[in-house]
Amino acid sequence: MDPPAGSERIGIDWGTLKLLRDESVAEVPGKLYAGVTYSQRPILVWKGDGGEYFCHCVPFGGKDASGGPYSLWGSSVPTLLSEGYKSIPMSEIQTGDVIVWCSESGAIKHSARVESAVLEQDTVGHVIPHEDLTILNSKNGPKQAEGQFTLLDLDLQYGSHREAYRQI
Repeated sequence: MDPPAGSERIGIDWGTLKLLRDESVAEVPGKLYAGVTYSQRPILVWKGDGGEYFCHCVPFGGKDASGGPYSLWGSSVPTLLSEGYKSIPMSEIQTGDVIVWCSESGAIKHSARVESAVLEQDTVGHVIPHEDLTILNSKNGPKQAEGQFTLLDLDLQYGSHREAYRQI
């Protein structure tokens, strides 16, 4: 489907993918592809030989891509975020937003899509997501099943250094 007149397409132009090489992720054989975003910025994606995928497939459209599922390579996540997403406070998350976990050095560790957000006030009055009631759709590795996890589940696995984004 084409975007409305006057708007630009954002995201990955899946039709530009070109095979680079065989590439295993977590001992899962697959292929690494190079492509571009709709604004012609380079990105890398991975596809498991048996249809496996990992976390970045879930929030960034790789499951619905023709020939997919494709998982956005972690180093390409900032490119895509800078083109079609805006950073939002965790106190404003809602269904459809993306949460990205990073290492202390800023390297992308994980991403997931918000399925339902429950906000509450902490003890000093700040609005925060409820860790046990905020639900995210996530895939925690190519060998794991995609599923629903609480924010706390994912924080325990990936740490609490996370940022929220909303598609523009």
